[in-house]
Amino acid sequence: MSDRGRWESRQLAARLARMDAASRFDVLLCTPRLRVLESAQIIGVRLRKPVTVINGLAGQEFGAADGQSWEHVTGRFGGPPAHDPDRPIAEGAEPWNAYADRVIAALTDLLARHAGHRILLVGHGKTSGLA
Repeated sequence: MSDRGRWESRQLAARLARMDAASRFDVLLCTPRLRVLESAQIIGVRLRKPVTVINGLAGQEFGAADGQSWEHVTGRFGGPPAHDPDRPIAEGAEPWNAYADRVIAALTDLLARHAGHRILLVGHGKTSGLA
């Protein structure tokens, strides 16, 4: 994570601490991607809460496309992953629908396991969209 990312995480942690003071978060969860975990740990220190990593919420796997420019990858694919959601965007990649099904199943499980509790989840933008 960059210095700016750490600064932004500390700013977010301060805001979440005020929210937590008004109405406590019962659990702090995050996805396993390193920069997301680092953000969650910064927040966890501020809120004095342990961070639990939820592997089922990992970001979409892009296989051979990992590290390539998004413009290049989507150009070869013929559009964004939603263009053909059951086809992998590159060799070894997770198709959009498989990713969405995995994340929705993990979120459904979290809601069932933490029913009645206030959940704080640090994750990816796509996770928020699927939620």
